[in-house]
Amino acid sequence: KLMHKLLSKLEGSKVDYLLPMFGDEAQLPAVNSGKPWSQFQRNGMQTVLMNEIKRQKNEDALSAVKATINGDIRLAFKKVGKKNIFECEDKFSRLRKMSDFYLEMPEAKQKNTLVITQTNNEKISLSYLIRLGLKDHGLVSEQETNHSILTTKFLNQAEKSKAFNYAVGDTVRFNNDYKSLSIQQGEYLAVEKNEPNKNIVLLRT
Repeated sequence: KLMHKLLSKLEGSKVDYLLPMFGDEAQLPAVNSGKPWSQFQRNGMQTVLMNEIKRQKNEDALSAVKATINGDIRLAFKKVGKKNIFECEDKFSRLRKMSDFYLEMPEAKQKNTLVITQTNNEKISLSYLIRLGLKDHGLVSEQETNHSILTTKFLNQAEKSKAFNYAVGDTVRFNNDYKSLSIQQGEYLAVEKNEPNKNIVLLRT
């Protein structure tokens, strides 16, 4: 739907245009219904395959990634190496191990290391553990500033239109202007009340 809307606007324009599109039909499916990448390729869209891996510099890590792409998970783990795989009894032990592993790195290596975990709640806990360790090492200030972090609910277009998907206290960000509501793109409003039976959500500034 969104891709069709974009292409329709371009086709109706009076200027010449070139629209390069980047995507992987396996990695980036459509947000709404449809399979635009697959449909484009099946219907003759000129395609260039980019298969040179740039991220992994270590030869074993690169081999592990290639093995994963080919579906050979056993070989991928073998290439990673037993010394780089840790088995933890529970979530907290895993987060503690990850933070300790990061904190034991030289400072220069820390700056080039991306720490990834499964959920937003784990990300918050892991960031807290790492910050405590950095404070103990004198690498960050003792002074703290607290901020609220907004996380997406990953609602699709149909779910956004249903009041029961919103809770009092939620923050709604608008990605488009709504002149009839006097709302501008990028504006944030808070959910003050919702009535699922009537499909009504009351927002306040």
